[in-house]
Amino acid sequence: MELNNYLISYPDFKIPYPMKRFIIFILVLASTKANAQITSSCNVPPELAEAYHKDIVQLATNYLDNIQSPDTIYVHPPQYVMDDISGGLAAILNANTPESDSVFNLYCVHNLNGWPYDYAGFLVQVDTSVAWTQAWQNLVTITGNSYVDSLTSLYALHVDNFYNWSFGNYAELGVDSAWNIMALMDSLRYATPGIISVEPNSMIGQAGTIEYEKTGNDRYYSFYFEFSDCFDGCDNYHRWGFKVDSACNVYYLGFSDWGVFGVQPLPAPLNCNLYDKVEELSSGQLNLYPNPATSEVRLKMEDQNIRNITVYDLLGKTVLEIDYATITNEVVLDVSNLNPAIYFVNASGDKKIFRSSFVKINE
Repeated sequence: MELNNYLISYPDFKIPYPMKRFIIFILVLASTKANAQITSSCNVPPELAEAYHKDIVQLATNYLDNIQSPDTIYVHPPQYVMDDISGGLAAILNANTPESDSVFNLYCVHNLNGWPYDYAGFLVQVDTSVAWTQAWQNLVTITGNSYVDSLTSLYALHVDNFYNWSFGNYAELGVDSAWNIMALMDSLRYATPGIISVEPNSMIGQAGTIEYEKTGNDRYYSFYFEFSDCFDGCDNYHRWGFKVDSACNVYYLGFSDWGVFGVQPLPAPLNCNLYDKVEELSSGQLNLYPNPATSEVRLKMEDQNIRNITVYDLLGKTVLEIDYATITNEVVLDVSNLNPAIYFVNASGDKKIFRSSFVKINE
């Protein structure tokens, strides 16, 4: 898949919200590092495995569904598919680029609103004349029906609400673990007398989407940070695109922005700081001043020499990068041409990378 084809077609790969077919897309595609190869590793850090377990299961489930795999019958997706997806996520994280930092550490993108509402659980329509449903009506998960109770126990389901609507009586089942939600729905649907229908709980809308597809040995990931009105479809998103090849090399494929009423700038980072393979400060310290800055920023690194400075904006775009032939512990950056905004700084020392930020304002 070529870069140009990816950038044109991939944002339309799966429109998350039906309302978008009524909206004109406003697309901005840009990156100073698009399609550059970055050597990385598919070794999965424990922080990623824990924080993105649900995402990995969902991506595996949706991928198997998209390719119409017979493995969609399993409640737990095959491990080899999950390993492939988690390895690609790890390669992006381990690439340690400004873009991967934005996805995992600054904006903390998760698949929170993917089809078919993977996180939200189920709405189960029940026949209230059947005795065992009385427990669910009283918000008690264990019913005395051995088959129903075996499913709720095995897959960590629990009754959160019960609704007596005019068109039917529904139990809302919550999900604590990640499963192939369609296969689990089938297990419930045909489980026992008393269950009339099962559907994903689409009452809950959350912001954030990850999309995954594979072409040959290349894995493609899109991370959507969604913001503004998020009840039934966010008004804005910023998307980062990546490719990971079979050797775990990472290619940044650029970004796109979309907005219902025009593209809005990204809000301030969430700063979840999932994982940072760079060591924390010990003997060295990065001093950055003045902050806010108007025309210049001075950086001084105590006990270490500065070898490289990279400055990037909230979009993960590099706006300034300097390699020093003659190493020094103090530098002056000319930021007079930068627009007023928040900027992040990576300063490479002898053994470590130090991170900081500053605000550029007009004089």
